[in-house]
Amino acid sequence: MQINSINEAEHNTAILILTAERQELLRRREMVEQLEAKVRGLDQECEERKAENGKLHEANRKLKGYIKDRDTEIEELKKAICSRDNLINMLEEDTENLRCEQKKLIQKISTKDHEIRRLNKMNPEWVREVRQAEARVEQLEEANEKLKGDVMERDAEILRLNEKWQ
Repeated sequence: MQINSINEAEHNTAILILTAERQELLRRREMVEQLEAKVRGLDQECEERKAENGKLHEANRKLKGYIKDRDTEIEELKKAICSRDNLINMLEEDTENLRCEQKKLIQKISTKDHEIRRLNKMNPEWVREVRQAEARVEQLEEANEKLKGDVMERDAEILRLNEKWQ
């Protein structure tokens, strides 16, 4: 009976050991399943992050292009501003020069007007004769221009006739 008791004790010990091992295996299986679930969750998160990173990379690429375009536009605008500044400076110089020239011309006109008044007072008859002479000169110049036109027409006619006879 003692053997049976030993066998029964060994059997009970073996059952206890197997039960403990089974519980350990179940605990480990549960831990493995939890870890696998966690890995699947991390894999899914990695895929989401990769997709998000891809979108961010594309957005950053577009933003870099946008920034490059804006930098180019800024440089062009700086050049345009510099060009306009130079033009404004030149125009300011021209304006100042024109004002000086205008003052000189106004002084010359004043001097000429004074001289005309003085001459008109000196000899009104002489002024009338000069104006008549100027009118005659103008008429003669107009007549000369008309004659030049007639001569050119005759020359053209002669050339046409020469071509026709050749």
